[in-house]
Amino acid sequence: MVRIEIWMSIMDDKNANEGYGRLTLRAFVIGIIIVAILAWFTVLRENRPPYETLTATNIPVLPYLVLAIAVLLINPVVRLVRVIRKFSRVELLVIFVMGAISNGVVSYGLESQWVPLL
Repeated sequence: MVRIEIWMSIMDDKNANEGYGRLTLRAFVIGIIIVAILAWFTVLRENRPPYETLTATNIPVLPYLVLAIAVLLINPVVRLVRVIRKFSRVELLVIFVMGAISNGVVSYGLESQWVPLL
């Protein structure tokens, strides 16, 4: 038990110096932007013809699309350009979770009651 705690503290110190293993402002801001885009797109598709429900399942589709684009397109391009550093696993996870949670709330939580009244 002690060995695991020591190893975790060593890894946390090592990753903290590299910018990994913690929430960054960059990930939070990009997550907020992704939340707004996904919310707008979901409300638009559900209230205009053809009425498509993109979040009718327990697993929303759009956050997975954002994650795939970030991993397969954005990170390799950023690595080649070397102007900014690539997204870490923690940053990608934060962006994905923010999009996944907000996508469900937009569809069945708030949008279903407010938008038809407007």
